[in-house]
Amino acid sequence: MDRRSRLPYQRLRRSEDFRLTLTKGRRVKGEGLELYAHPNQTPGCRRLGIVVRKRVGSAVVRNRTKRLVREFFRLHGDQLPEATDLVVSVGEDLSCLKLGELESRMVALTRQLRTHGHSPYRESQNASVAAAPDASGRGN
Repeated sequence: MDRRSRLPYQRLRRSEDFRLTLTKGRRVKGEGLELYAHPNQTPGCRRLGIVVRKRVGSAVVRNRTKRLVREFFRLHGDQLPEATDLVVSVGEDLSCLKLGELESRMVALTRQLRTHGHSPYRESQNASVAAAPDASGRGN
């Protein structure tokens, strides 16, 4: 199975996951982009969510922007922190960028995540362990 066929399973799908990543995740800002990272409960699984604001442009422009971000994730996903949910928020029209230009912006953002310690999260790793489900199957 090639990497492309695995990509749909590496997407954030539920609004709860988006909300958790956007509110509790670590945020880094760049040119027209914001990257949010938050730990997930699946070891080794990196999941991607993309938010493109309507002010960015028409549906065609927004969809091209999302395709560029997904392609970056497909090519560079293995270099991102493991067991992490990532949300890329796009606030300006990036559809005119070539993939290489978007890559340089995204690499700079992921580098910022790594330079803030080995953990890409706002809360300490102990806090994420404390939120793990107990024997009854419910979190704290």
